[in-house]
Amino acid sequence: LGSNCHPPTRHIMCTILALGGDAFVPTARPAARISSSRLVMAESFSVTFVAPDGSERVLGVPDNEYILDRAEEKGIELPYSCRAGACCECIGKVIEGDVDNSDAAFLDEDQLEEGWRLLCTAYATTDAKVLTHQKEEFLGL
Repeated sequence: LGSNCHPPTRHIMCTILALGGDAFVPTARPAARISSSRLVMAESFSVTFVAPDGSERVLGVPDNEYILDRAEEKGIELPYSCRAGACCECIGKVIEGDVDNSDAAFLDEDQLEEGWRLLCTAYATTDAKVLTHQKEEFLGL
């Protein structure tokens, strides 16, 4: 990206990436975010969503796309609010596999070790199984 771009005709996206920023990719959903460090050939992982009633849905999730964005794109309705990793509306609990939640600011190390993940800012890094709709459980309600 950007090898053919030279000032003053450099593309905005190339400038952002050259400065080490994140790219905002226009899609049908609001601002799908892809980190510039993830703009490579994506690997896809199988994520199993376990609803409160025990039903499961399995979805292929590229490792460069937020889990919530992909689920929404494929018709899986999950709760969310901020879409920035700053609240707990979209919280899930990873019970198998691993999910990178380094873009989130809300959870502390102990909560991450317990498997809690904010799906709006979470990337699949392995095949994973995630309990969804976990806000009340997380808050102890």
